[in-house]
Amino acid sequence: MMFWGMLYSLPHLQECEGTDRVPGLRWLLNRRPIKGLSQLCARYSRVIGWLATINGIGTAVYTGLLLQSFPAVALWHNPGVPLLFTLSAFSTAMAYLLIILNFSKKKEEDEAIVRLYERLDLMLIAAEIVVLFSIFNYLQTGSAAAQKSLSILFGDLGWLIGFLCFGLIVPFFLQLKAVVAGWRSNVPVVLSAMLVLTGGYLLRHYFLVAGVYAYPW
Repeated sequence: MMFWGMLYSLPHLQECEGTDRVPGLRWLLNRRPIKGLSQLCARYSRVIGWLATINGIGTAVYTGLLLQSFPAVALWHNPGVPLLFTLSAFSTAMAYLLIILNFSKKKEEDEAIVRLYERLDLMLIAAEIVVLFSIFNYLQTGSAAAQKSLSILFGDLGWLIGFLCFGLIVPFFLQLKAVVAGWRSNVPVVLSAMLVLTGGYLLRHYFLVAGVYAYPW
């Protein structure tokens, strides 16, 4: 997935003035093999774009489906897990794009795309909160393994403060303010995007850590 994404972005990197600020990057992009590859990617950009999209969606959905296929772990074997991980994957993707766009936007059209991505990320974070609440409500009436997983999660400050607070709630309100009234600078939006990326990692980390294996599986 990253391979096709890098190929798709290569022609745009050649045109972007922001690459001059990264030491050595412009020199690398000007090498003959890289220039030739960039021209080839520009010619077949639509095909590469579709391949990157299909691979990206597959990667986003696959993680949740893989975890959900383990019946011995109640936290993972939950119908909401694939949806949660898919929403989180798209939300972190939007956050990454917001960081890139806020540092490289040059035209009015770029500003419109940033506003669109802010609204999309806000909706994805809101949906993630709803699905996460549904999963916890489902686990509360589950097995002893499910109860143990909940106690592990809510007994850890990294989950409570790191993910729920700064990885989910704070970015939601920062993006809500950006969508409703806007910010005077792009710092809060970039900060929100960075918190979303951190929250995406923490979600996956703590979901793996809190998985409790139940016998006799």
